[in-house]
Amino acid sequence: ALRGYLICGTKQIVPGFGFLANGTVVGFDADMCRALASTLFPSTAADDIDTRIQWVGFAASNRFALLANSTFDVLFYASTVTIGRDVQYNFTFSPTVIHDGTAILVNSDSSYNTTSDLNQLGIKYCVVAGSTAIPSAAKTLPLATAVTISGTLDQLPSLLADETCQAAIESHIGLAAVKLGTQRFLPGLLDRSPLAYTVRDDDKAWASLVRWVVNGLLIAEMHNITQANVGSLDATTLVFEAQNVLGYANGTANAFQTGFPDPIPANYVAHAVSTVGNYGELYQRHLESIVPRAGTDNALYTDGGLLYAEPLLSATASNTSRLNQTFGQTYGAVRAAGTLKCGVDPDDPIFGTVSGQAHGFSVDLCKALAAAIFPQATEATIMSYITLVPVTPATRFDAIISGSIDVLASVTVPSEGRQVSLHLTNTRPYFFDVQAFAVLANSTVTSLAELDQPQYTFCTGVGSIAYATARAYLKNAVGIATTSTSEAMTMVLNGTCTAVTSNKATLPHDSRFNIFGSIDRAPAAMFTRNGDSQWSDLVKWVVDGLVIAEINNVTKANVMSYSGSADEVVTMTSNLVVTNGLPVPSNFIARAVSIVGNYGEVYARNVEPVIPRANTLNALYTAPYSNGVRGQVFADVLSWNLGTTTPVVATGGRIGAVVSRGYVICGTKQTVPGFGVVQPNGTVYGFDADMCRALASVLFPSTPIGNIDSRIQWVGAPGSSRFDLLRNSTFDVLFYASTITIGRDVQYNLTFAQPVFNDGAAILVNSGSPYNSTSALNVAGVKYCVV
Repeated sequence: ALRGYLICGTKQIVPGFGFLANGTVVGFDADMCRALASTLFPSTAADDIDTRIQWVGFAASNRFALLANSTFDVLFYASTVTIGRDVQYNFTFSPTVIHDGTAILVNSDSSYNTTSDLNQLGIKYCVVAGSTAIPSAAKTLPLATAVTISGTLDQLPSLLADETCQAAIESHIGLAAVKLGTQRFLPGLLDRSPLAYTVRDDDKAWASLVRWVVNGLLIAEMHNITQANVGSLDATTLVFEAQNVLGYANGTANAFQTGFPDPIPANYVAHAVSTVGNYGELYQRHLESIVPRAGTDNALYTDGGLLYAEPLLSATASNTSRLNQTFGQTYGAVRAAGTLKCGVDPDDPIFGTVSGQAHGFSVDLCKALAAAIFPQATEATIMSYITLVPVTPATRFDAIISGSIDVLASVTVPSEGRQVSLHLTNTRPYFFDVQAFAVLANSTVTSLAELDQPQYTFCTGVGSIAYATARAYLKNAVGIATTSTSEAMTMVLNGTCTAVTSNKATLPHDSRFNIFGSIDRAPAAMFTRNGDSQWSDLVKWVVDGLVIAEINNVTKANVMSYSGSADEVVTMTSNLVVTNGLPVPSNFIARAVSIVGNYGEVYARNVEPVIPRANTLNALYTAPYSNGVRGQVFADVLSWNLGTTTPVVATGGRIGAVVSRGYVICGTKQTVPGFGVVQPNGTVYGFDADMCRALASVLFPSTPIGNIDSRIQWVGAPGSSRFDLLRNSTFDVLFYASTITIGRDVQYNLTFAQPVFNDGAAILVNSGSPYNSTSALNVAGVKYCVV
């Protein structure tokens, strides 16, 4: 915003997505960029929004390298979300904007009607360099020959037409946009391909804004808020979330607390809609003629598709005083402690019970994560690596924000406010629910209309979104905030409250209660703190991994003996070392499945007896669309294929990244005189500290020597965990003179500098002691201390 314009990386030659016409970039991706620009520059009229945008084109093969080097602020080119791109490139993806898959295009008059027809020696197929379609094509057509072109997918139809290739293999929707009228698709897709926009990992607030512009356009469509009516709707007549789209809260204008800094207004989503329309309008304008939306995965979830948005709701937390507190690498801390601190609800019999025997969906997710972190754990010993920390709606956010827990696994709804205001990151929802109400079975209240009377009360846990949402629907009933959902249920049983409201799955499903109402989406996800992308990525891919296992029919019983050839399963079970990725064994998902089973097994064990899965949103996305319900359980792609031919590193590798950041992070001792000691003025003083200053002076030659500390971030390096912290990139250099050994050099994959100090182990005794030789000490009963 301070620069005065947004730099968007977009395609400029792909009809429907990004196409240069009369000097203007038009298309679905281009309009998404305009939507984002409208939130950054709310005083700029919609017709003038292009004056606030710099358009930058790219080739498919170098798009990620350009993003990594800050050539543009956002890559508005819908790219497949894979584990490799997520964790090795250090990127953050938006919500899925298009559900796609790899398709095969042939000439209409050809004799090729199946993949078997093409899988012959002498057959050639064309693919674009840097595409995730390459491994799927190679797996499907192992006998055919790949012709890889360095250009873009719009070149494929002409290569097919002149018979350079007998088939073109790429994104279905991308090929549909450029194919000739004399060409057709073979039936089916080779894989799933969730497409999303991409930003760098280095600014969570920026990533959140991109995320919520996309979510906002979907939410606007859900509530029938359009470009035509967004400026004339009476917000006070709308449901809670629709009010938030317009910047209202409980009927008050500009009262929606977004958590974003100025100049982002409370009605930023409305600004985006007024500029480009809602998601459905974008699709209709740019993509409907290419791939009709009805009956496809790109319909809203309410229409049988897979497009689902987390709720646009503000945050609620009792204590945000530690929001700016920083933490080291969580993975290293968990490994060093030998235990995973997992926050679960002690009163939820379906998702997590701490008192008595620990069990439940949330507990199983904790077990899966611990199995990935501690590969030596077995099903019998896994709980010895987990500390279950009881949390309630009133305490859960304080617990994760303060670092009392490593991951929040209790049933928690992901929302704009919780991500932005509380600086949290959540996984893809692992459970899809709604907010409902429970009353005593003999109550005369059986509907929201009957409950909304001044003589009735509703209770819910403080810190829960449920209270604010219920209040928007219940104008007359009295609301009471309780310390926990279980306390609210007790108050219903003793007559203090008429009803308790919460996620439907967490309400009591027994003969004492009657459950009614469905007032809002209430998905559940796991939460981590911002600022530790590697940890957040690990948690995300453990959850996704359980779903991927179910998609591929990998179970607890067969995961360690699987002999199939499906790409994702080979990746899941492989023991190959993956560098620059997650700090866990490459078969970490297989480890998790071997302990708890796949997603379906976890659901069947914990939830199925109470909430049958069939014909609900919690079915796999592959389940048939039935009774107006489409399963939403989905996962991104488990592939380490990076889909690019250009190395994705900041210019100059680590040097470029540090210079771009503006400071070097040095790990030093801070309590050892002579090497590193924190002075009263906060300065780190010592031999190692000055070595760090020497490096900083080389990286930032224009900075005066007296100000060089402004180019350094000092991080304490405990002796026991210093190498784990270095390997997890907590600091750029470990300025802690350490003995060079073959184990540290080879097994840790570290590089040492020239020795800076020649030293050796010595023995220290009290001056008045009789110990003058090692022989004098080497007797029974003598004790020596080591670190």
